[in-house]
Amino acid sequence: MVHVLMNTGRNNEIHELYLASTCLFLLRPTADFFCVTPASVQSAICSPSGSAETPALGRGGERGRGRASYRGPSRESLHMFTQIRALCKTTTLDETVRCRRQLRGRVDGCESIVERLRAMPADGGRTVVNYEARPTFVDGIPVVSHFDERLVREALRYEPRSGDVILATFPKTGTTWCQYLIWGIHNLDAVEAGSLPTVEDMLKKEFPYIELLGTQSTIAERDPPRFMKSHLPPEVIHRPLSAAKFVSCLRNPFDVAVSYFHMRYGRRHLTGLPPNYGFDHFLEEMLTGGLVGGDHFQHSLSWYERGKKHDNVLVFFYEELKEQPSKIVLQLAEFLNPDSAARLRAEPGLLDGLLEQTSLNNLRRLTGVESYVEGDFSLLHPTSALFRKGVVGGWRSSFTQDQERKLREAYEEALGGTELYDFWAKHIK
Repeated sequence: MVHVLMNTGRNNEIHELYLASTCLFLLRPTADFFCVTPASVQSAICSPSGSAETPALGRGGERGRGRASYRGPSRESLHMFTQIRALCKTTTLDETVRCRRQLRGRVDGCESIVERLRAMPADGGRTVVNYEARPTFVDGIPVVSHFDERLVREALRYEPRSGDVILATFPKTGTTWCQYLIWGIHNLDAVEAGSLPTVEDMLKKEFPYIELLGTQSTIAERDPPRFMKSHLPPEVIHRPLSAAKFVSCLRNPFDVAVSYFHMRYGRRHLTGLPPNYGFDHFLEEMLTGGLVGGDHFQHSLSWYERGKKHDNVLVFFYEELKEQPSKIVLQLAEFLNPDSAARLRAEPGLLDGLLEQTSLNNLRRLTGVESYVEGDFSLLHPTSALFRKGVVGGWRSSFTQDQERKLREAYEEALGGTELYDFWAKHIK
């Protein structure tokens, strides 16, 4: 019998205990107790049944002045945890524990993850940083702090099926733009009539964000095609053998950083960020995987590789969509709905109409999303607008030399030698 001693008093600490206890159970399945401290996976204390004491849980540091932040487990261990969950296909600790024997027999899966965990430094390596007053992680995954965890878990438990179209992106990579393109490809008559839904209707009804809205009341009983948006890690949401279709748009991390920061800064009063929160704080969060979406480098690389290996994944670049929209939209249509692709090729005017109606300039005129998703903060903080400039290379006017150096070093360490690195080379010079 295995007991996991967990203090569940604070949301943002549960994820680390969950992570550490799950991974340690895989490492030492014969232990009677796991006594898990929140410092890192390797700092957990295992002791015989009856002699363990639950460690005190601390948040570490002051808040409100921008000097302290939530520092959770290492970015590497969080990523490995998502792999364990994906192999397990579970969403709770009990389910993960029950399937441990199956996992331990997977030489190509869990065994390699366990070896990497054993090789981690004692201090857990780089730690996840988040400057919000109450950052929220659900099963090791960062989510928006005021989201309903019950609905997040619906998204985590959802099994993609035939007829699903899942747009899985990192935040600020052209997600809403892609939602309109995908919807338009399946609704060409509406495009021809010039009747696109408002942004609020798109995000709430037509193409729901499943971590925010869940799946039961949005798409569970809907006839295909069922559109949904997610920022969950690919290891969690992608099912290689599923008949569902997955689409991901990748954008270079420099432009993502600027756009994401402006959105995050504009929403700072909702998340309790310190008054002096700035781009340096944001970069620390982004480079440790502490933001919604997790590790941008790993997220992008994983989807890129999945797009090459699996027929149910289409991956394209935001930069290509900006430079060659007709080409990318036709590729997207061919992947999602060949009949629509044929019609778009046969009617060039319809393709032009789709591109015009889904242009960023037109989408900015479709209102409603801000008041629906987070409250009407756009009036107070214009930089938090859903659609900013949308340009490629705009980051160059936003970084200091030191900030650019930090991101460039992390970028080269994470993606150097990959095809992503080569593709984005001209966009980050």
